[in-house]
Amino acid sequence: MDYATIVFDTAPTGHTLRLLQFPATLEKGLSKLKSRFGGLMNQMSRLFGMEDELGEDALLGRLEGLKDVIQHVNRQFKDPNLTTFVSVCIPEFLSLYETERLISSGTRKV
Repeated sequence: MDYATIVFDTAPTGHTLRLLQFPATLEKGLSKLKSRFGGLMNQMSRLFGMEDELGEDALLGRLEGLKDVIQHVNRQFKDPNLTTFVSVCIPEFLSLYETERLISSGTRKV
């Protein structure tokens, strides 16, 4: 599926920050999962006689494929030619304060 524009209508500030950090967090998690549990998965698949379906190579291949997609999304999020962030809020003090915090947090990470 190809789209010219994708809009994320997100929850308040804290949730939005977590959403924007999600690709990087998931990428790190998959790397740790692969390094810690790769051998265990192979042993479990042998134990249950599922080597062909759930062999280490198949599982690690799926994880690598997922990791590649996540890395691609992460690069797109960080590319100013592909991604624009527009913050919208209601004209109340707390909302303006939270929006300012969100924008400040985003500019520090770039």
